[in-house]
Amino acid sequence: MATADRVRIYQDEGQLTIEIGPDRDRGRLFQEVLVEFIWAALAIEIWRTLLPALKGGHWLLAGPYVVAFPVLAAIGLLRLMWSTFGREEIILRGGLLSVSRRVGLIAASRVYPVEQLRDLHAVLLDGRLIMRMWRSYRVVDGHIGFVYRGRMRYIADRIDKYEAKMLVKHFRDWLPKENWTPVLGL
Repeated sequence: MATADRVRIYQDEGQLTIEIGPDRDRGRLFQEVLVEFIWAALAIEIWRTLLPALKGGHWLLAGPYVVAFPVLAAIGLLRLMWSTFGREEIILRGGLLSVSRRVGLIAASRVYPVEQLRDLHAVLLDGRLIMRMWRSYRVVDGHIGFVYRGRMRYIADRIDKYEAKMLVKHFRDWLPKENWTPVLGL
C-alpha cells in the first residue's frame, strides 16, 4: 500500500485499487463554501428582483437569469458536496477499469474495457484563464485522462500534478504499452 495524503493504492494479486478520499484542504474548502454562498445569494436576489418582470410577461429579458443563476448555485452545491464528502475508487482487474464515485448513498460507476483505452496520461490544466474558468463549472473533473471510443474521459479528481504522475506510473505497470502515451504521459 502506498499513500500520498488521501490517496491510497492497494496492489493485490491481479488487482490494482486506488482510493481517493475527500479533500481536506481548509483553504480550498473555504473557497468552495464562499463561492457557493455567493452563487446562492445571487440566485435568491435575482429571483426576488426579477419575479415581478416574469409576472409581467417579460420572459425573454428575465427568464435566462432566473434559470441560469439557480442552476449555477446547484452546480456549486454539488461541487461542494463532492469535494467535502466524495470518494472515488478506481479498480483495474481482469481487463476492466472500473471507476466508482460516491457521495454518501449516491454513487455512479463506469466500467471501461482495457483494450479500448488509449492515450492514458496525466492531465495538466490549461494555462489560459477562460479554460480554467470553464473547467471549474464541472462537478467532477479528473487529472488522469484517456481516450475511450473516441472521446476523452477523466478520472482521479481532486489530486495534484504530483499525485497524477504517481498514479500514471502505477497504471503503466498494470496496463499494456498500447494504452499509454510514451512521451507525454508523465
